[in-house]
Amino acid sequence: MRYAFVLLLAATCIASAPAEGPFAPPPVEAAPVLTDDSPGPGLRLQAEYLYWFQQRMRVPPLLTTGTPASGGAIGVPGTETLYGGDRLESRHDRYVGVRIGADYALTDDLAISGSAFFLERDSTHFAIPWHSTTPLERPYVSSVDGSNQTFAVAGPHPGIGYLSGAFNAYSRIELFGEDVNLKQSWLRAPNYSLDLLGGLRFLQLRERLDLTGVSRLLPAETELYGVEDHFSTFNKFFGLQAGVSGEYRWGNWYVEGQATVALGVDDQLIRTKGRQLDQRPNLLATQPYGLYVQPGNTGSFERADFDAVAEVRLNVGYQVRRWLRVHVGYTFLGWANPVRPGDQIQPVNPPPGIALFPPAASPVKPSVPFREDFFWAQGISVGAELRW
Repeated sequence: MRYAFVLLLAATCIASAPAEGPFAPPPVEAAPVLTDDSPGPGLRLQAEYLYWFQQRMRVPPLLTTGTPASGGAIGVPGTETLYGGDRLESRHDRYVGVRIGADYALTDDLAISGSAFFLERDSTHFAIPWHSTTPLERPYVSSVDGSNQTFAVAGPHPGIGYLSGAFNAYSRIELFGEDVNLKQSWLRAPNYSLDLLGGLRFLQLRERLDLTGVSRLLPAETELYGVEDHFSTFNKFFGLQAGVSGEYRWGNWYVEGQATVALGVDDQLIRTKGRQLDQRPNLLATQPYGLYVQPGNTGSFERADFDAVAEVRLNVGYQVRRWLRVHVGYTFLGWANPVRPGDQIQPVNPPPGIALFPPAASPVKPSVPFREDFFWAQGISVGAELRW
């Protein structure tokens, strides 16, 4: 009986044991999808590094050279434009900056968002150094008969003699802006969302253009002549904007975009000033006017004008953690009608008084034209977003 009980127990264990077969590894779990598209109150903070380009300033021809026959006059064969006549070249074309933003969900369907960006201030110099004897001429248009005329910075000057001279042009640009919006959920699904937005937009563009020409009478160089013209513009845009924003997700990757149009008012301010200098061993004479800045356009001039601003953003990103996303993107910003310094130059009516220049013919021109120009800024960005 004892052996029978042992055999029965062994048979029972064998019957209850799992059948042997090929080895099967444990199943591998799929990588978790970290996309967090759950609605509800929450805070998002975003920071971006900007690498942008901007529309260059447009200026008329402001410095020329030429043969003795042409005299550097515009439109005469043999004249070459040294500065101006097109969009100015900047020092390095690109502008770096930063944009920060925040988005707070008030309810499942309503959020408030805002952003601000700042680009570096860029300054550019164009200079022809001292003691240049190559003919340098600053062109202007006679207000008497409309003919193209010049006055000499370097080279021969009728009635004065031969001059050595120098010329310097300095330009600077600053751009920054902010906006704040309410976002209303329009469409929502597990892998995409689309929102309507509306709010306020502010932009500011500040620029200046300074022109200086200095001459000395050869050979002694004891007589000094100089003329300066300074043009500055300040544009402040205040507007109401509307647009759409959306996001599409697949796995941990996403594409997001935003397009807005703002309608509002520009506060446009133009400031100009000039100076003439005639210095000799026994004489010092100055006047508060330049070549292009005359009595009719000296001072501060301000107006308000209707304007529009549009912006498009597109980002491609990856969800690293539930609380962290990174992206690269592209932005285009268009501003319809700001004023810029180069467009305010009317090269007419030479200044009065000192020996280097002919007398003035009109106290009215040049004026302040408030000429406007389309402005754009565009470029790429790299950023990160934190979520709570």
